[in-house]
Amino acid sequence: MRFNKVLENIKTYEAGLPIELVVREFGIDAKDVVKLASNENPIGTSPAVAKVIVENANKAHLYPDDSMFELKAALSSRFDVKDDNIIIGAGSDQVLEFISRAVLA
Repeated sequence: MRFNKVLENIKTYEAGLPIELVVREFGIDAKDVVKLASNENPIGTSPAVAKVIVENANKAHLYPDDSMFELKAALSSRFDVKDDNIIIGAGSDQVLEFISRAVLA
């Protein structure tokens, strides 16, 4: 299998440094560090989201619906697209993995 030559020069993604490492390495107070490099929210979890998590914690032992039926239905309705045209993954890297597996298989 041959890959596009352009791919040979792509740098590997490096996640943002943990706040604890920035504090140690640069002597910065942790409260003065705002980490955005790893898509973390510096404001914290929405109280509405925290409430729903707590309300549903008793379901944590159950395996989730990996078809994402309800989410796809809601997105389909909201954006007027067929639910068959929606791909949901655990981050863009998983969606890219799905695409790669479909194309390279």
